[in-house]
Amino acid sequence: MSGHAPKLEVNKHVAALTGDGGGAKPMVKFNGYVGKSDQEGKVRLHFSLNDLSQYVEFDEKDVMLTAEAPENVLPLGGVYVWVRGATHLRLVRTVQLTASNLAAVVDIRHSAMARRRNPWQVRAPWCRVPTPQR
Repeated sequence: MSGHAPKLEVNKHVAALTGDGGGAKPMVKFNGYVGKSDQEGKVRLHFSLNDLSQYVEFDEKDVMLTAEAPENVLPLGGVYVWVRGATHLRLVRTVQLTASNLAAVVDIRHSAMARRRNPWQVRAPWCRVPTPQR
């Protein structure tokens, strides 16, 4: 026995996440699938291949590290993405409705509250409907 301890190397992922100082920095890890963003310099990350209507977008410059996810965790090319903790995100969830369905949903949510304020005016704020005269 030579008495020398084996030389341990700093993990490349830990080095990328902590920087030169080696201290922990606020960060968030997302799992998902990279998609094409409509905006230059943005990353779109879909949470699932089963529902592409839900995703998060953020600036490329806020990405600290990426890594391929194991096939048994995120099959078909999933990735891990670490972003800075102060990153501004745009969370998107698209829901498709007909105009009449939307009007019904808005009416249900707003009718009770609107009646308390003005019993003659029950409408969504973006709808231009004449108010009946008393």
